[in-house]
Amino acid sequence: MLRKRDSLQEEKLRSFLRMKRKKMGLSQVELSEMCNLPQSFISKYETGERYLTFLEVLYLCKLLNINIFDLIKELEP
Repeated sequence: MLRKRDSLQEEKLRSFLRMKRKKMGLSQVELSEMCNLPQSFISKYETGERYLTFLEVLYLCKLLNINIFDLIKELEP
């Protein structure tokens, strides 16, 4: 599969992570501080301007209390 920022799975990933962040009541700034990264990191992956690596996804799942199997179910075509 070729990487496409506008693919359905990429959009689902971004939406799921954004929804979980908001559900926890975290702003992009607060999450970025938890990651020790600039706020633009969160903004860019949420808008699709940058991809997340697998390890970044795992780390965000840990911070956002996301069960990785729930994420996999969400991304299934």
